Amino acid sequence: FGNGEVGDPCLGHPKKSTEAREPYISLVEKYRGFSNEFARMRGDLHLTEEEKKTNLIRDIYGIDKYWLIAPGGKRDATTKIWDWRKFKDVVDHFKDRIQFVVIGKSDLLVEPIDGTINLVDKFNDDLRGLFSLVYNAQGCVSGLSALMHLAAALPEKDASGNLVRTKPCVTICGGREPTGWTWYTH
Repeated sequence: FGNGEVGDPCLGHPKKSTEAREPYISLVEKYRGFSNEFARMRGDLHLTEEEKKTNLIRDIYGIDKYWLIAPGGKRDATTKIWDWRKFKDVVDHFKDRIQFVVIGKSDLLVEPIDGTINLVDKFNDDLRGLFSLVYNAQGCVSGLSALMHLAAALPEKDASGNLVRTKPCVTICGGREPTGWTWYTH
């Protein structure tokens, strides 16, 4: 794991991509001017009314307010993974103040974290269910992952139930990608 020998070759390896040495520069040139046609920089997901009402954590665990946490990461981009023990420190710090729900895939270097609701592997084949889970969460904590992008794509509800803005998300970045890849315009 530490020397990149686990899983696929790292993103910077020529076997992974012919543009591996400078992938960001290659992509900037390829897509220069592409975003000029769009007003916002985030995903655009639409849920049905039923998906919005479906709150697995409330229905099964009786908990209305929770934050999602995704402590795992892909093996081909280990520089994007924050040590899972630091995610545990975050959970411990907010004990009795925030209920965390762990999501992710077990093959993406996820370790169990005490004091959380563990839903690892529960949404591997149910992305729409994951969208509902993110929609009903108060916020998210993750590395550079799909959860970060889902939080930006799904709105947050205020105390009155009105949709006001995107979901709060704390993203742990290692400075590997340019901010344009990881920050949204809000």
